Amino acid sequence: MGWIPDDWNIVAGWLLGFVVANCALGVWFRRRGRADRATIRWYMAEGIGPVAAAEQVEREYYTALVAVCALVGDGVVEVSEEGVLTAVPGAPEPAGPTLRALARCIGDRGPDGAKLYELRREPHFEAYRTALAQEKTGLRWFAERGRVLSLSAGFLAGVGMAFQSIPAGAPVPFLPTDDVAAWVLAQLAVWAVLSLLSAAWPGEMTRRWRRFNEHCRQRAEAELARVSPATLDAVRRREFEPVLLRAPRGSRRPGRTDGEGPGDGGSWADDVDTHSCGSGCGGCGD
Repeated sequence: MGWIPDDWNIVAGWLLGFVVANCALGVWFRRRGRADRATIRWYMAEGIGPVAAAEQVEREYYTALVAVCALVGDGVVEVSEEGVLTAVPGAPEPAGPTLRALARCIGDRGPDGAKLYELRREPHFEAYRTALAQEKTGLRWFAERGRVLSLSAGFLAGVGMAFQSIPAGAPVPFLPTDDVAAWVLAQLAVWAVLSLLSAAWPGEMTRRWRRFNEHCRQRAEAELARVSPATLDAVRRREFEPVLLRAPRGSRRPGRTDGEGPGDGGSWADDVDTHSCGSGCGGCGD
């Protein structure tokens, strides 16, 4: 490389390798995202349903809420103040395979109805979840692992230039020495700088397709806006499965004011308040 000092050839070669690795990652990720971009263009041109839009935004909790509100807004399902969902007799069939499957599942419950949290786990709603899986957009949610791979390339460049330069006796750039300790410090400095450059890649938990996600959120929120705030609150009243709290071990049974329970060291007789004679005499004897 005639445009740089000969002593810097090793360092320049490893830095160039870091640049090439990041360019290759960019090309690879762009090719992988080609199918997603085509899918987004199709949805933007043809439109996206409320259930698919909700699933693209926040997965199962939000999707179940939007699906139920869509049925309530269409007059297919009604909700009680306690959050119980029941089918409306003679209601028109909803649009979309997921909403149709959900309407049938709720209708099969009869007057007992269903609760919002049951849609996510109950076997009775397996048909709804199957239809939902088929209606998903198929877009990848999170960014590629570009930052991790770039950090790895930076670490390899820092270590590689040091391990190659030390045996060759090449001096540390900007320092008139080829000491091993100086090269170790230089390696750490190079990796720190390259790590800052690698931070330009989005993290693995960064959501992809932000503009499309915002479009989907607006579509889902428009479906929620079709029902009144009171109805929305009623649907959300059963959003999570109730948790039954167990009594602490050794606590007394409700209504007892004396002695311990039969499982806490008391005798069988301690658990008998009164007998058939009403006197608590222990057997009605004289």
